Amino acid sequence: MKDALHYILSEVKSKRLAKTDALDLIRQFETKTITNKSSYFNPLLHQNTSNFTEQRFSSTFIGEEFFLTDHMVKGKKMLPGVAYLEMARAAVEQAAGDLEDDQTGIRLENVLWIRPIIAGEEPIQVHIGLFLDDKGLISFEIYTEQNNAEPLLHSQGSAVLTKVADIPVIDIKALQAQCNQSVLSPIQCYEAFRSMGLSYGASHQGIEKINLGTGQALAKLFLPSSVSDTQNQFVLHPSVMDAALQTSIGLLMGAENVNNHHPMKLFLPFALDKLEIIEKCTAVMWCWVRYSEGSKSGDKMQKVDIDLCDEQGNVCVRLKGFSARSPEGETGPAGSQATPESLMLQPCWKEQAVAEEVAAYDYAQHLVILCEPADVIREGIKTQIEGVRLLSLESEPKEIAERFEDYATQVFVEIQNIINEKNKGKVLIQIIVFSQDEEQLFSGLAGLLKTAQLEHPRLVGQLIEVEPEETAEGIVAKLRTDRRSAIDSHI
Repeated sequence: MKDALHYILSEVKSKRLAKTDALDLIRQFETKTITNKSSYFNPLLHQNTSNFTEQRFSSTFIGEEFFLTDHMVKGKKMLPGVAYLEMARAAVEQAAGDLEDDQTGIRLENVLWIRPIIAGEEPIQVHIGLFLDDKGLISFEIYTEQNNAEPLLHSQGSAVLTKVADIPVIDIKALQAQCNQSVLSPIQCYEAFRSMGLSYGASHQGIEKINLGTGQALAKLFLPSSVSDTQNQFVLHPSVMDAALQTSIGLLMGAENVNNHHPMKLFLPFALDKLEIIEKCTAVMWCWVRYSEGSKSGDKMQKVDIDLCDEQGNVCVRLKGFSARSPEGETGPAGSQATPESLMLQPCWKEQAVAEEVAAYDYAQHLVILCEPADVIREGIKTQIEGVRLLSLESEPKEIAERFEDYATQVFVEIQNIINEKNKGKVLIQIIVFSQDEEQLFSGLAGLLKTAQLEHPRLVGQLIEVEPEETAEGIVAKLRTDRRSAIDSHI
């Protein structure tokens, strides 16, 4: 299957084979090999591409798959947010070995959708890397690589192997009685989605109806006939799962906005606290959506809980703490309008001691960066600290803005080089800034460290501000102390 897939993709790239013909060929091979887990796992997880540095699985999409052609966002084929969940689930299942034991399940936690995957003219290859820590927590990163550039992170989260508990059961009739305020028809829903820039094709129109109640909604979902033959290829079927997220947007929109044709902003998946997988999706499901504990209608940041049940009310999939945001980065209800505001911020430091009993983490690499240190400070630190790479940021006399730009570029390049080295363990980067005069502005480098750590969890970044009269011995002591407090990013 792997060699055949590479051949088909090369023919598509050279334009000797049409995309539609290529998709037919891939489906033919898929039909023959779908039961052979070593060659093809499911339509969202194609092959194991692990090496000595990373446990990795990869998939290649040509843009004609139903979950791309029928999921258009502002005219572009966008991989549904729920596809990331099935990809992560399948990858963890394969990496963990045989999970056919009824007592073993997978739970996803702290899932973050960072940027969408959009299919273009050329086939796109998507990777998912898995990382296991000492406590048995599995972290995953879904990313793409293009033209030997820096990997682009699209989603991340963690997974836990669990013991399957008793199946929860929901009283569907009781919920129907509670959700009796109004009903949204499929036509109303999908017309509203189109006005937001969401164009769903036949395979992604799985809402039969949505019953709205106070702070909750109950929808009947179905697997569209156009993809009914794919039901057994997924556990979290993207058509049904996406219909569940559509229902949550229906709750956030509300019947009043839909019926009055209120202008609504586009919202896409942003974060999910927890996903519990009890059973695979069925062809007909009930979806119960309600506000998460502590969240309510009108909140700037709304979270909802979603239960997917079979026709008898047995819960199959449970999502907790799901939130959405606009592509521009605004979070809130789907029908809300952003109100410009001005904010004035002031640093407020919290004094706390470092627990002396906490042992220093054994980092794979430790980089210390000094911002414009005096010669005596730089040389003094160099002689007192071992096993650490030292870098000084110094520049010819320039304006502060030019120096900051130079230093930010140098730090960015250092971070890129560290990432490209693909260290197996964590890497600590500590930046020392002297809090005097205009040099205090170099503390803005903390934002660069935080962004790098968000996209690459194996990086640990700390920006440490010290008084201008601090000695080399004092700085070395602070470096050693603060490395025991990895959660503190700005000290």
